[in-house]
Amino acid sequence: MIANMKDDTATLASVGVHTNSVVTLSGEKADESVVKQQTASGNPEEYALIQKIHQIVSRLSSTLEKEIDEFDEQINAYANNDDTMTLDAEEDAKQRKKWQEKGIYLSETIMQALIKLDCVECPFDFETARQKRREGVKLSQRLLERVDQSRARLKDVLSAKPIVLHDERKSSKKSTAAAAAAASPAKKKKKRNKK
Repeated sequence: MIANMKDDTATLASVGVHTNSVVTLSGEKADESVVKQQTASGNPEEYALIQKIHQIVSRLSSTLEKEIDEFDEQINAYANNDDTMTLDAEEDAKQRKKWQEKGIYLSETIMQALIKLDCVECPFDFETARQKRREGVKLSQRLLERVDQSRARLKDVLSAKPIVLHDERKSSKKSTAAAAAAASPAKKKKKRNKK
């Protein structure tokens, strides 16, 4: 049986290792000069923790920040659009749901990263790893705050812009024009009565 252990907390028994099993370790040995250069302690374990933290944070900073920017832009474009939108009611409702789900996805992804960072235990003497972890947590919190603000703005925009059918828009424009036309003769009568 061949098994790859990617979870550092898993037991050997959980992947099928038992008495008389043959275990082969694979991995990369860190270059000692790189370890000394990137860590305060010079300990390869600290370097491994830094690499683990970097994997978590790099996903946030590379792809998730771009997705948050796009999310913000879409909400702002929708908020600044007037009532002459070309979306019909069904398309508008689908787009609204899509944005709400995107906001939830972004929040959940950041929360998962925060949980992963929280699970990285850095001993007190691994100062560089501890600093990298702090930076990752601050980045996650900043991104989560941005998503929360965007989601709040989306909620405000959606409540301010009810879904309107195309036919209702046309009829409301006609009824507004008809009301204005009906008001015109009444205004003329009032002017005549004042004379």
